[in-house]
Amino acid sequence: MSFERNNIHCKPIRAKHDAGIIDREDEIGVIMENYGELWELCTKNKRIVPQPQKWNELYRKLKNTRKKPGGGFEPPAPLILAAWYESSVDEKQYRLCEHLRWAIAQDQEEEIVLFLKSLKEEDWVHQDEF
Repeated sequence: MSFERNNIHCKPIRAKHDAGIIDREDEIGVIMENYGELWELCTKNKRIVPQPQKWNELYRKLKNTRKKPGGGFEPPAPLILAAWYESSVDEKQYRLCEHLRWAIAQDQEEEIVLFLKSLKEEDWVHQDEF
């Protein structure tokens, strides 16, 4: 199962290799269900991604992020600052998908849901703003 919106194919983590903790088949179904609920929250009212400052706050809440030896981060950093202007709407949404998948794999769903629900509507970027 995967979730699509605006041509964004957002699939939940499907293997232990994606985030290092999924090692049982039955956990995959739970992750997929939880991911769908998170994605619905992030896309209702034609939302695209949180505003850059809020998106960065979300990213800083993610556990076990790490710098990769060759450069960059895992999961990749939010597309903010200069990357905000260089990236498409689809790229932004896909990056948010990666952050949601990471949060679920790190057993942070409740924390991230509470954070996302605390955001006001103006804390989100919407389709009509691009």
